[in-house]
Amino acid sequence: MVATTLSCQKETTQLSPTLTPETAENKEVVKIADRLRFSNRDVFESYMLDLNKRSATVSEEKFLESKETALDFESYRNLGKRFGARRSSESCPLDDEHLASVLNPDGVIQIDKWIIKINLCDKKVFVLDQQDATSELLAEMAKNIPSHEKIRYFSTDQEVLELLEASEPGNRSARLCFSESGADKKEDDDTPYYTGDTRMDCKLRYQKVGIYFALVAKSQSQNQFSGIWWATTTTMGADWVARYEPKCKGEIINQQSASANWVAHNDWVCRPYESTTALHRYKFQAQFFNLYWGISSKIMEINHGY
Repeated sequence: MVATTLSCQKETTQLSPTLTPETAENKEVVKIADRLRFSNRDVFESYMLDLNKRSATVSEEKFLESKETALDFESYRNLGKRFGARRSSESCPLDDEHLASVLNPDGVIQIDKWIIKINLCDKKVFVLDQQDATSELLAEMAKNIPSHEKIRYFSTDQEVLELLEASEPGNRSARLCFSESGADKKEDDDTPYYTGDTRMDCKLRYQKVGIYFALVAKSQSQNQFSGIWWATTTTMGADWVARYEPKCKGEIINQQSASANWVAHNDWVCRPYESTTALHRYKFQAQFFNLYWGISSKIMEINHGY
């Protein structure tokens, strides 16, 4: 298990360009057909944590766009999204842009030999072994609810990668644990207004997606035009504190912001925790500030087990 334990302000990194399938087996992160393939679980976790390493002067949207461009990858992140605005067409939104940036528009990703589809509305994770990946079954995986005897399914509440590791014959490194339950998904929202058409869109989330679990705090400055809330550049920050316990790890982690961490662009984002291992319990509080408009959110909180 790898968890974020550093500040939400980090340096940027660069990705290698995409490679052809013929060389994919020798590379850790590549595009194959229309999906990204991560060579194993640890590579996937490391890649996700490295997405935090961006300059405070660069918006998350621009940073993730550069990563996708480097891999020549069309992601779920831009599905039904107008430029400058958050996705608006989802009935079951994925509130973490990091994960959205590595799923294709059908919600599919590959980790090791497992081709995985995320269906948030039905809270399902579908899995196909690469050795069974015929063109017909790949087409089936693109459907909203795939159905075939070779396609396994799990709940988004389950630690899917751990279950897949444990199913491998002779695998002694599986990390399965049944002595502690996973924490419930919780969320909190606030939209403080500066004027009737100017606001902050603030969100606090514990995101559970089967292959990925994250505590996320984010705020976006927005102006309304033609009935649409568009992102706009202002100066924002937040004070936050997080206390959490990863499932079956026997450790309690406390983190908090050193300051308001001001940024001068259209979004402010922090992830105290992101991993393929679920949390057993957590308490996450944040208050967002807009220095330019002189407004702030309520003190927001999500809590399970404390």
